[in-house]
Amino acid sequence: AVEREVKEVISILSESDLLLNEDFTKNNLEDHLTTQFYPVLHIATHGKFATEPNNTFLVMGDKELSTADNNIPENKLLRLGELDKLVRLGMGEDKLLNLIVLSACLTGSGDERSALGLAGVAIRAGADTAVASLWSVDDDATADLIAVFYRNWKGGLPKAEALRQAQLTVMDDRRHPQHPAYWAAFMMVGDWQ
Repeated sequence: AVEREVKEVISILSESDLLLNEDFTKNNLEDHLTTQFYPVLHIATHGKFATEPNNTFLVMGDKELSTADNNIPENKLLRLGELDKLVRLGMGEDKLLNLIVLSACLTGSGDERSALGLAGVAIRAGADTAVASLWSVDDDATADLIAVFYRNWKGGLPKAEALRQAQLTVMDDRRHPQHPAYWAAFMMVGDWQ
């Protein structure tokens, strides 16, 4: 449901650019972040967290790749250090990356060596707020939750309340089981306003 998710985000956030499937490459992302300021960065893809930093990554580009495939080409992986670099590129001297949303699985998971996983990297790199998942997420429920979150936030709710309300909406949506696995995976770090 990534395509549905990002198209919904684009419809809610004005002045957005979409890098979807084969256009979602490290080079294209870097080009966009160095030529224009984006206060919000939304990344919806497969992700994997591991104790070894070099084995923690987001998958770029091809909608057919998944983290279950151990033969993902290197140019399709966005590793921790590269995410840090890209977040820093997205900020100018007087510009702040207000929000980064990493809606892939396990983007908020961490351990004693990498607190908060990929979300922690984004915060350390200077993002004001990061939204990330603590476990593997359901695609359809995530797409719904993310859309409601952005609508709530753009409607004037503080980020934390927008996320809480989105979680309640998905929890009450009869299209998804009420089990917390479908609505409770996402957490927020950084500025909750």
